[in-house]
Amino acid sequence: MIKWQVDPPQIFKSFYSQIIWNSINDKILITFDDGPHTGSNDKILEKLHNYNYKALFFVEGRFVKSNKSLLNEILAEGHQLGNHSFSHKNLRKSNKEDLLEEIKSTNDSISEIIGESVQFFRPPYGKFNSEILKISKQLKLNTVLWSLLTYDYKNNFEIVKLALNKYLQNNSIVVFHHLEKCVEVTCDGIDLINNLVEENKFKIGIPEECLK
Repeated sequence: MIKWQVDPPQIFKSFYSQIIWNSINDKILITFDDGPHTGSNDKILEKLHNYNYKALFFVEGRFVKSNKSLLNEILAEGHQLGNHSFSHKNLRKSNKEDLLEEIKSTNDSISEIIGESVQFFRPPYGKFNSEILKISKQLKLNTVLWSLLTYDYKNNFEIVKLALNKYLQNNSIVVFHHLEKCVEVTCDGIDLINNLVEENKFKIGIPEECLK
């Protein structure tokens, strides 16, 4: 499958109708991948708190048990957790047993913290195939990709600025990263989203309303 950086063609999205590519209510949804990490958690949460934005954090299972306090901080701010696999490897290269373990073990770890079933799953790198989608559905997960990748992980704000200025729309699902190496650029990107929201009269949504 193709790793889409921006909103893919409608015909492609129709073929994979199980996947959520855009917000369903014309509000922008902010999401974060690859966390949690100590060096970025407080800064990202503070920035979101300042704007009263609620986001969806796709976390890796390998970081969950050793970072429960970080996840509880995320939850305390009213954000939501999603499944980003256990080890963040290309799941298309996994056999069925490993694939199930990657996703289910992460579900179990998150559920222990939130006290309920996990609702959302994002495959690492946005790479998927029919088996990944089948297991996601089997585990009652909604597979969420995106319509706008900010490239904040490259740690270059000019790239983030170009992506947001060119592609942000009122139904975008935006991807940032919960990483220490680029946290300043990520926070600057959140500032820019806020500016664009005000300029274009967009609205920021919450996961529950944008994905159901």
